[in-house]
Amino acid sequence: MTWPRTGCYTPTQLRHVEENGIHDAVVVSSDAVLKLATLGYAETSDYMAVSDSYAEQYYSSNSPNSANQSNNRLMKCPLHKHIRNKAWPTVSTFIQKNPQQIGQLNRMGWSSLILAVYHDAPVSVIAEMLSLLTPDERRALLSTPVPNGARLCLHFCARFSSNVETFRLLVEAYPLALVVPSADGNRPLDRAIYYHKDTEILRYLEETTKKQLAFIDNIELRRVILDACALQWNRMQSSNNKPFHFILPVVDDKTRFVMDIFGYAKEREMIGLFWEILSYVGIPAGRQHHHIC
Repeated sequence: MTWPRTGCYTPTQLRHVEENGIHDAVVVSSDAVLKLATLGYAETSDYMAVSDSYAEQYYSSNSPNSANQSNNRLMKCPLHKHIRNKAWPTVSTFIQKNPQQIGQLNRMGWSSLILAVYHDAPVSVIAEMLSLLTPDERRALLSTPVPNGARLCLHFCARFSSNVETFRLLVEAYPLALVVPSADGNRPLDRAIYYHKDTEILRYLEETTKKQLAFIDNIELRRVILDACALQWNRMQSSNNKPFHFILPVVDDKTRFVMDIFGYAKEREMIGLFWEILSYVGIPAGRQHHHIC
C-alpha cells in the first residue's frame, strides 16, 4: 500500500485557519518558546544545533562541569535523568509530585515530554504526562517546535515510537500537528513512512491526516462562502434592494438558498446562526487537495 503525501500547512496558514474557526488551537510560531517561558518552562535560549540521530547522545555525554552554568542547570533536571535511564516507575512517581517538570527543556529545547517520546516511553507514562498538564500547557508543548529542525512532539513520535496508542494520545491532544511540516518539509506521516513504521501506525496517520486536511479545508470553504455572500449582500443593498436573481443572473437553487439564509441572518444580526448552518457544508467527495507547503 502507498501512503501519498496529501498536503501540509505552514505556521502562517494555520494561523489563518485559527482566526477563521479554530479558536482553541495553539499555532506553531517563532514566539512559541516565549509562550513556554510564560508558563515557566523555557529557561534558556542557548540550544545546540545537533541532528536528530545524535542530539540525545551529545546531551548525555557532555560533562556537567561545562563552563556554561545555565546549560548545566538544565542538564541536572532529575526527570530527564530518570527518562534517559528508562526508570518509568520512578518517572511516574516524580511527575505526580512535580508536574511542572514535564515541560522542562534541555539544552536542545526538548521538553521532558519529547524526551519521553524519544525513549519510547510506555503509553501509560505519556498519558500520565498529558493528563497532568492544563489544556493550555498541553497545547503549548505539543505545538512548539524544537529549535533544531522545527519538529513537533508528533514528529519525534513518528520517528521513535512503536505504539499506535502513543500516536493516538498526541493526535487527540493536538490534531493540527498532523499537517505541520518540519524544517525539511516532512509531516509526521512522511517521517513515519520514511522510518518504515508498521501498517497500523501508517494507516492511522494517513486517516487522521486526511481528516485534518478536510477539516481545515471546510473551515476555509465556509469563510469563502461567507465572504462571497457578504459581497453579494452589499451589492444588493446598493442596488435598491433588488432580489438576488436580479444581481446574480446565473444562480442555481442551492446557491440562492445559501444567499437567502445569509440575508435572513444578516438582517437579524444572527451571523452566528449562518456560520452554524455552513458547518454542514462539506468538501465534495473526490476533491483534489492542492496545498503550498
